[in-house]
Amino acid sequence: MSDGKVIANVYIDGNFTFHIHSYLVKKYKKIINWEMLLNFIKDKIIASNPSIQFCKIEAQCFLGTDYVSNNKSRDFLTNSMNMAGITHRTTLLKKLDNGGFKEDAVDTNLVFFATKDYYAAKDDKYDYLVLLAGDSDFVPLIENLKKEGVKIFVLYIDFEEQSLGLGRTRTAQNLLESSNMRENIQHLIDERVDEKIKSIFSDCPPDLQEASTPVSRPVQFSEPYDSDESLNWPEVESAIKKVQADKCSGRNDFVLVNQVGEKLFTLSHRPRHGSLLRTIMFSFRNRIEIDDSNPNAKKVRIKTME
Repeated sequence: MSDGKVIANVYIDGNFTFHIHSYLVKKYKKIINWEMLLNFIKDKIIASNPSIQFCKIEAQCFLGTDYVSNNKSRDFLTNSMNMAGITHRTTLLKKLDNGGFKEDAVDTNLVFFATKDYYAAKDDKYDYLVLLAGDSDFVPLIENLKKEGVKIFVLYIDFEEQSLGLGRTRTAQNLLESSNMRENIQHLIDERVDEKIKSIFSDCPPDLQEASTPVSRPVQFSEPYDSDESLNWPEVESAIKKVQADKCSGRNDFVLVNQVGEKLFTLSHRPRHGSLLRTIMFSFRNRIEIDDSNPNAKKVRIKTME
């Protein structure tokens, strides 16, 4: 920490998180508002130490790529995380003789990047490791980073919902015991007074309320959604202009595709599945310009017509 500023890196176990997502959809008809959850994490870290004045946060989600889910609920989850600026990192999984997949490669990838992100950094090492996960495999990572002075914040949940077809999800006890800070997501769901905490969970779109039962296999990114759900230009143009008004005083500057997607969702109230960038590139290639110099933060703007 320097000058009251800290850095928090969030690492998300994608499969564990999909079980949470399915639980929220089926039992509460709610979904996670990822932007609000990240803001909540920042607020909790700042409140934990009076010397902290500002918290910079970055988030990554880790998924496998060998399972094609064709599952709208999975697609919706990955797309909503993408809209909040959460980077997705995928791992090629080995198929087992019984038809399943060797999923520990995803955990290994998470541990690799969490370690690399810390030790490869020079002056901007993260001060807080935030885990949305439940596996005890992450304990050695935690113990090593704690020796370096990193604080550990674990977000977790335990539930058993056989009647909803969700089975049991439980966080490892030694993972919780190894952390400096813990937050039970169930307590956030049950919050009845604090409006800021309640805003972490949004009403579930109707077409997700019949989401299929989760399976213990990670998702593969889907292709763009079908042409009969394709965007229309006035929607896209309006979303880009509204983001430009918010972020660059209305100038026709490049704005993040994630922010455009979030604004589209707000305007149309229709979930967007698949790759938003590929879809608008295909549909409106003559109307937009694209800045993809940063693959994790692609940007668009309206092409100036001559």
